[in-house]
Amino acid sequence: MKNYIPFIIVIALLSSCSRISFDITNESKFDIDSLKIQANENLNETYLSLKPNESKKYILDMS
Repeated sequence: MKNYIPFIIVIALLSSCSRISFDITNESKFDIDSLKIQANENLNETYLSLKPNESKKYILDMS
């Protein structure tokens, strides 16, 4: 039973995470017009636009 306790703790921690934060940086010389990040079942149409060397924080809600 002791071998299963760390596994159960890891599963509980991972299942409780419903928001993921990304730091996105455009390291190219070109504008990025439409960058889309979404979970498989999220149907929201959210696009990011980034100028060269611009950074943005993006929070994805996976609940």
